[in-house]
Order: sequence, then structure tokens, then C-alpha cells
Amino acid sequence: MDKPSDRPTSSTVEIGHVVSATKLVAVVVTYNGGDFICRCLSELTSVKEIDQIIVVDNASRDSTVDIVSERYKSVVLLKLSQNIGFGKANNIGILRAVEQGASHVLLVNQDAYVGSAAVRELMKTAAESPTIGILSPLQLGPLPNSLDRKFASYLGRSCATNTLLSDALLGPEMLDAYDVPFVNAAVWLVPAKTFRSVGLFNPAFDHYGEDVDYASRTLARGLRIVVVVNAKITHDRSQQILETTGARWNLLLRAELLRVLLRTDKSSMLNVFSALRTVVGVAISSKEKFLPKAKIVFQLLLFLFARVPNCLDNRSIAIKESEPFFSHTLQNRKRFLLTAQEDL
Repeated sequence: MDKPSDRPTSSTVEIGHVVSATKLVAVVVTYNGGDFICRCLSELTSVKEIDQIIVVDNASRDSTVDIVSERYKSVVLLKLSQNIGFGKANNIGILRAVEQGASHVLLVNQDAYVGSAAVRELMKTAAESPTIGILSPLQLGPLPNSLDRKFASYLGRSCATNTLLSDALLGPEMLDAYDVPFVNAAVWLVPAKTFRSVGLFNPAFDHYGEDVDYASRTLARGLRIVVVVNAKITHDRSQQILETTGARWNLLLRAELLRVLLRTDKSSMLNVFSALRTVVGVAISSKEKFLPKAKIVFQLLLFLFARVPNCLDNRSIAIKESEPFFSHTLQNRKRFLLTAQEDL
């Protein structure tokens, strides 16, 4: 089920001050992914263009770690002692990949299945344009010839800013890639230069919202986000509309507050006022009775003001044009970046 460690390399690219052959490293963050990880890694280990696979496990309590360690010997397995979330766990894998000379990093969800054809198309498009910061394939759902529901919704929102839908329905032919303002991070190909310019996922986000924030920062740096239509992958998740209630609703609200606080296109004070307005909107729209509603609002306000100093500090780092963001965060890991590095 595994693959040889030696892989052919292609053209050379510059990483920092070192010139290295093109090296593609896949990073997979896992958490209780025993139902998916076999197919995910079997697909990735069959892709000859991938030089290394790094799995960062968020303290899974199922068979995930055993499956990876026993069946995929060439996969680098980094086991964390606690679940630190998607973005922060990805940061650990990305750092390991870039420090080992990766020119490109392929971020893959544990329930996403990526084959050779998709990887070749993504790498081809990345090589053709140095202004691209993030590349996504078309994300299909578990049913054949059907787009993943959430992915389709993101494309729908961006219809006003790209011609993908018009070309698909009316045009004589499709382009190879289409610019979008956002696409979810189920599968992202990210050149190492993007991480050096934009940085890593913001660790202020525990669950949800980290990919929205990263996409916004990528565009702010003048880099493009594209969907490569000839690259297709499967995202094996439920296509049902989940009811947003309880703990999940609370996490989504907190992620939205962080997103507003960390916007780089507005002033810090305007971001704070916008976040407060979001809390007020929650209070008005909530169907809860007075006491439960008051509790929710109070908890959101506590969360907001506890995070304001750190978010404003992170935001100031993110918008510094004169200093390479990636090297800056490396110098300030404990303050900005980290991410349970003591676990490794």
C-alpha cells in the first residue's frame, strides 16, 4: 500500500536563499478519521509527483494513528497530545514541509481523495503563473459527477467576480483556471512562496474560519486564488444541510467574530465596532428566551474582548508589507504561531 521514497524531480525553484528542485509535500490533518484515512493515503501514496506525505494527528481516539503507523511506513506521522484544531495542526505540517525544502505544499482533508491526474493539473497551472497563491481542484461529492454541496455554494457566491458559470453554460470553451475570492481548504495546493509572503493559518482560530481568513490575507498580498477545472477530487462528506445549533453554532459565531477583527482592509477600531455589531445582530435575531439569549451574548462579549489584544497584534503583523511575513512569524512562534510544538 506504500510507495518507494525516491521520486523524480522537475524544474528548479528558489526557496528563501536556497535553490532546490521542485518538491511537493502533502500535509494531512487527521482527527478520528479511521473511516477515511486508508483511501486518502492510498490515493496520495500512488501519486508519483508527491515526494513526501506528512500526517498531523489531532489526538485521535479511534484507529487513525494505528492505521497510519502500521500500513503507511513512508508517511511521516506527527502525533499531538491534544486536538488543537485544523489550522494550527496544518501549521505544524506546513512548517515541517517548508523547512525540509518543499517548493509546494498540498493540503488535504482526511476525507478527501486526490489522484495523480488532479495533482498534475494543479502543478501545471501553478508553474504557469507566479501570481497564484492558492489553487483548488473541482471538489466533487461522494456521488459521481456531482459537486460537493459547500464547494458549489462558494462558487455560486463568486459568480459576480468570475466567468466560470457563464463559460460552463454559454461559452464555447472553458479556461484551465478561474479566479475566485474564496474556496474552502478541503484540498489546496499552496506554493511555498505564498507561506513566506502571507504566513500560516492564524492560530486565533480554533475551529472554523481559518481558511476564510487565510484566503483574505492571500488576496491582500496581491496573490490570486484559482479553481483548476481539469483537476477533480472527491470530498467524501455528508451532503446534507446540517442544522447550525448548539456547540457548532457557537464555534461558527466565534470564528465570524475573529474574521471581522482580523480584516486587513479596515481600520482596527472599525473592526472592533463591526464585531460588536455582529454580537448585537445575534442578540436581535436569536429565537432564544431572554435569559439563554443574554447568556449567549455575554459569552460572546467575553470571548471578543479576551481576543481583541491578540487579534490586533496578529493583524498588525499580517499587514506589514516591509517584512516577509513567514520569516517574521518564525521569529515569533510562541507569541503568534504556536501550535503545540512541544508535542513533537
